[in-house]
Amino acid sequence: IIALFWGGIMVTLRKCLAALAISVVFAGPVLADPSEDATNGFNAETKGDFATALRLYRLSALAGNPYGQGNLANMLRAGRGTPKDLPEALRWYNKAAEQNFPDSQYNLGNMYELGEGVKQDFAKAFEWYRKGAEQGYVPAESALGTMYAAGNGVKQPDLVQAYFWYSLAAAGKDPMATRRMGTLGQRLKPEEKAKAEQMAKD
Repeated sequence: IIALFWGGIMVTLRKCLAALAISVVFAGPVLADPSEDATNGFNAETKGDFATALRLYRLSALAGNPYGQGNLANMLRAGRGTPKDLPEALRWYNKAAEQNFPDSQYNLGNMYELGEGVKQDFAKAFEWYRKGAEQGYVPAESALGTMYAAGNGVKQPDLVQAYFWYSLAAAGKDPMATRRMGTLGQRLKPEEKAKAEQMAKD
């Protein structure tokens, strides 16, 4: 009776262990954190390991991480570790930009401004630059200043707004914005320059 009792326990135990093993097999590996994949992808890219960077960025991007999406778009746009694919780069920039990732908002604006992989559209370029600039992203601030100065994406040039955005970018240590602000300041009336400076101060 004792032997049968222990035999029954051992059979039950073996069944439980078998079931556990099957569940582990079908559960698969634990997925990595998308932000960790993106960070590791960046580290690989800085070391010149573009294949690894591309793989990790893609994993992160597919999981919805905007940093991974934006960096994947950068590689597709430049053709690093993969053939250049501008429509696909535009698609991933758009996904990241919709999540308020300012770097991708700037790059998406830049592609629309240049007509790179898409029909040139100053209005859309202006829209995306502004979204990035309003988050304090320095390259977008500088680009928005240029759009205002040239009258691209707006009804007419607005030098006060241009000076305002250049001054913000200059405060962010953008040397080109600093030079353009200096040149533009010579074209403004004293009261216009004072208005732009007050806007920047505010």
